[in-house]
Amino acid sequence: MSTTFCIAPDRQEKDVAVTPTASILWVEDVAYAGFKADFEVKTAHIGRRTKVKITCRTHDGTLIDTAEGKVDFNYYYGKILIPFTIKSSNHVYLEIHLPEYGIISESNYIPVRTSIRVNSI
Repeated sequence: MSTTFCIAPDRQEKDVAVTPTASILWVEDVAYAGFKADFEVKTAHIGRRTKVKITCRTHDGTLIDTAEGKVDFNYYYGKILIPFTIKSSNHVYLEIHLPEYGIISESNYIPVRTSIRVNSI
């Protein structure tokens, strides 16, 4: 069995700059007041154990909650608490911050629904 080469062995390749990227997605299509909402962070060309900060805000910019962690193998999973005080007419979104790479990105907006409270009779 012979070996064949597609590229000449003395050929030099140019260095290609790789840009790190990150995206954040809600796991559910709706957030419920009083419960935690799940989200996923997916990255590319980010080092292991990179610090990540997630901020949840309403559509008018009001801060709701924050989460911090470390991206491992280009993935991070977390939860954000949606408080009871949020009205059902609001929409929420997430901001991701990767300070080591200077990346700031936003998720899509999802509506907030009020949860049912059961009181004793």
